[in-house]
Amino acid sequence: MRTEVRLPALGENIESADVGALRVAVGDRVVVDQGLFEVEADKATVEVPAPVAGLIVELAVQAGAPVRPGQVVVVIETEPVGSLAASVTPKESATSAESMSRTEAAPAASTGAGFIEATQVVPSAKGVDASPPMSAVAAPGLAEAEAASGVARSVAPVKAARGFASPSVRRLARELGVDVSMIESPRVTEDDVKLAARARSATVPERPFPDLAKFGPVEREPMSKVRRATADAMSYAWRTIPHVTLFHEAEVTALEAARERHAKRFEADGTKLTVTAMLLKVVASALRVFPKLNASVDLATYEVVWRRSIHLGVAVDTPRGLLVPVLRDADQKGVRSLARELGELAAKARSSKLTLDEMSGATFSVTNLGGLGTGFFTPIINPPEVAILGVGRATKRDGSSWMPLSLSFDHRVVDGADGARFMSWVTNACADPYAIWMD
Repeated sequence: MRTEVRLPALGENIESADVGALRVAVGDRVVVDQGLFEVEADKATVEVPAPVAGLIVELAVQAGAPVRPGQVVVVIETEPVGSLAASVTPKESATSAESMSRTEAAPAASTGAGFIEATQVVPSAKGVDASPPMSAVAAPGLAEAEAASGVARSVAPVKAARGFASPSVRRLARELGVDVSMIESPRVTEDDVKLAARARSATVPERPFPDLAKFGPVEREPMSKVRRATADAMSYAWRTIPHVTLFHEAEVTALEAARERHAKRFEADGTKLTVTAMLLKVVASALRVFPKLNASVDLATYEVVWRRSIHLGVAVDTPRGLLVPVLRDADQKGVRSLARELGELAAKARSSKLTLDEMSGATFSVTNLGGLGTGFFTPIINPPEVAILGVGRATKRDGSSWMPLSLSFDHRVVDGADGARFMSWVTNACADPYAIWMD
């Protein structure tokens, strides 16, 4: 019997991903939970394990190829078939047109226990594909659409019936202030919505990229999924959000003394106590006092969305780029729990083990560049959040430790006085951290 390993739904708003690396070849024998391949979706890289033990008889895609939820990636023979291994040839792998044609499968539902969905089929001489064809239309690429015209494309009013748009696409359209009924497409995708938003906000065409080769040798390197996702998100945030940044210095002498005093006690159970973890406790407590900085804004309805949970995104520098895992319900956790969870998530980020769920849903972000020697800086807000706190390197002055803090906030929601009061509360708490637990 053959088991088809398909790509399930990776998360909300994720319609495709790239196969990062194939860890097996046709003819290999695998055991349960052995890594089969890596898949890259925006900022998450996930290793997909084998659901069964058996023989790899087909690789339906090549490394670097895009895949969609429901698409067959690997086929495993789970029954002993004698000389099957010898009969399997590379022609039955990803380069086969027959293999590629059978990968367009219906979107699979998430199993809730990982990033893998397996379907067993009864094989014939060539194998049987019982999967229905995918009816979804592939989303057009933004870069190709804009490159073809040379300027941001305008969106014409639809002349026929309104095209289909999923709830997640409609939610994105509301966030960007785009009317999906004005997009002429049989099936409106996220790329359509983003293109419409760009066309609406663009006032001048983008300048063509200059020919740099005439000044000397150059090399081109395609952006990774992480870099592309970061570029798109930061460009959109900087263009659409009216940023204001406040700079305060916090005296952290007491904070550092508390860390030194309790560090060994934390290490007893394998937890590393850091100033960042203690700052997260301060920030989470501050957000309960100043909920406006924990909110979001829905411009489609001109409503402030008050978010009752406090989920802190923490920027982590990794070899693949910037990743932001999320510590959920941070205000309900003590410093020990925050320190332990922060260490675990940071380790997963650096080893490419984070899931999409672990990087979703933040209400406020913290980015610490102090370890790299940075002082004040201007962090960019990650929408739909309305604020982000930048942490710089602490320095000694007159026998005290002072840490530079930079708060960027969305002026559509947060006034300067709101930001100033928030920063004053945070700096006071850093100077006397025990006051947080005395209230």
